[in-house]
Amino acid sequence: MLRPWQLNIQILRDSTLSMHAQIAKAIIQDIKSGRLIAGTALPGSRLLANNIQVNRKTVIQAYDDLVAQGWLETQNKRGTFVAHRHQANIQPQLSSNYNTQFRPQIAAKKSAYLQKNEDIIAFSPSQPDPRLIPFEMLARVQRHALISASRESTLTTNDPLGLLVLRQAVLTMLNIERGLHAKLNQICITKSPQMSLYLTAKMLTKTGDYIIFEQLSHPNVRETFKSVGASLLYVNQDEEGINTDEIEQMCLAKQALQRSIKAVYVSPNQQIPTTVTLSISRRKKLIELAERFGFTIIEEDAGFLHQFGDVITPPIASLVHHANIIYIASLAEALSNSVGLSFIVGEQTFMMKCAKQLMLVDQQRHHVTELAISEILHSGQFKKYLARTHKIYEARRSNLLNLIQQELEFFVSINSAKSGLAFWLTVSSDIQMDQLMQDLARLKVNIQAGKFYAFNQQSIRGLFIGFANLTEDEAKVGILRLKQAFLMQQTKRLSA
Repeated sequence: MLRPWQLNIQILRDSTLSMHAQIAKAIIQDIKSGRLIAGTALPGSRLLANNIQVNRKTVIQAYDDLVAQGWLETQNKRGTFVAHRHQANIQPQLSSNYNTQFRPQIAAKKSAYLQKNEDIIAFSPSQPDPRLIPFEMLARVQRHALISASRESTLTTNDPLGLLVLRQAVLTMLNIERGLHAKLNQICITKSPQMSLYLTAKMLTKTGDYIIFEQLSHPNVRETFKSVGASLLYVNQDEEGINTDEIEQMCLAKQALQRSIKAVYVSPNQQIPTTVTLSISRRKKLIELAERFGFTIIEEDAGFLHQFGDVITPPIASLVHHANIIYIASLAEALSNSVGLSFIVGEQTFMMKCAKQLMLVDQQRHHVTELAISEILHSGQFKKYLARTHKIYEARRSNLLNLIQQELEFFVSINSAKSGLAFWLTVSSDIQMDQLMQDLARLKVNIQAGKFYAFNQQSIRGLFIGFANLTEDEAKVGILRLKQAFLMQQTKRLSA
């Protein structure tokens, strides 16, 4: 087994302590101090002997003593390692009189805790199943990209808007699949949806500008705009989406004060967390208001990669050639956040501002990753992967919908969204939400509470529940535990 690092041990030739004892003492001290942690591979006896200029038999004797004392352990054909039984020693803050008999108990408790948490069921909204991600394909195209970039000497080239070949691939996808009318100078590639949002907020707003949000929205988005000095305003939402009549009234009120609304943030095809699709009439009204009052529509096309049913809802940006629309989307729902490149589409002058900002904060782009993603988009591999996973997610969606309707019909009503990887459950009025979340934690179920999305942290009778990251069996276990949590409250009421 290859050991890439040297173990530096100082040997005093004139010491009264024997050399093998000095080696053993030094290793014990390194284990106690935390320099050598449990499982660390020690250098072979021949290599260590050469490094510290002693006879190999001296090192072997030191290793044998440490194995006998339990500090080290040998593994057949692999070598010598720091023993796991001394993991508790790696805490230099412990006093010297710490009783060693308790160390195995601490390790045992830690192992029991980890084992206990293995069966947590997490209904993660908008997260793909990592078990379905095509890592072999990604590794292959990364290798192709690295070889290609090296041969063409493009590893150090820089285009602030993103690699041309990737922008072409994304643009083709958006124009054909989502009905956009964008050109190459209107698209910017970023590393993540959060970077796209921050870049948009930074370039669009200045301190004091008003941005309108729905009362329920993702806190990360709100905090992004707050971080650049924006003032946030909130309007109500219902089964048709954001209330455009309230937006109109806000615009008129600010206009009377000689102030104006800078932008309205919406996610029209899968509002987070309610999953409501913005109605066509309100989309048209929102466009009309943007033209009338001069504000920008910031459209995040969440869930666009996963749409279920016969009707595919196009984004607002596809409805009209309008300079005041900034479109944001990402591949994260298909490939996870680790490789989920994001993109911004907007007017050319806005893109130039984004390019200048990116040159300040992100001069070295990930050319290999961008080349790799462009290959899977151009070659059709991404489309093939989406088609395969779509069938799996559609089956999981139907399974979870049936489970909720069968097991939870007395406790929740469901908004079965046609896009995205999550549902919104409206919880019965006789359920105490804070108590429900506490009971779910004890039952080892993770579901995002509606309160998380409220701008004022008020109690919201809702749950944002994802279905993509769980198999059908895992989802069934989670729903039965959720039912148990509801029944626990029902039992308490009946016994009161």
